[in-house]
Amino acid sequence: MRPKTNTKPVPGKAEARRGTRTQRGYDNNWLRYSARFRQLNPLCADPHKIGCINPSECVDHVKRHKGQSDPLFWDASNHRALCTSCHNRKTAEEDRRKDRERETPATKLKRQAVR
Repeated sequence: MRPKTNTKPVPGKAEARRGTRTQRGYDNNWLRYSARFRQLNPLCADPHKIGCINPSECVDHVKRHKGQSDPLFWDASNHRALCTSCHNRKTAEEDRRKDRERETPATKLKRQAVR
């Protein structure tokens, strides 16, 4: 078994754009809420990955929110417990979709030409 290191992974472009967890509104109140939510929902609940029986490791917002002041942030009906793999996949898909929405027509043409 490899010993644990105290090094953090080097953030990529998406992480740099998104900011730290505290910059996005995930403070200690959220960490306590998340831990309790995952106790009540111990398995991954990703509807796209039927049969995923991984333990839940994070609480996902089903609909995007605009920070803690947005009612969707704390709305329990907007939360679902996911394993890290499912949550990372969902977040990456959302980030790609958001990036494409911001694309200029010229950038879109270049991306399509590469295919």
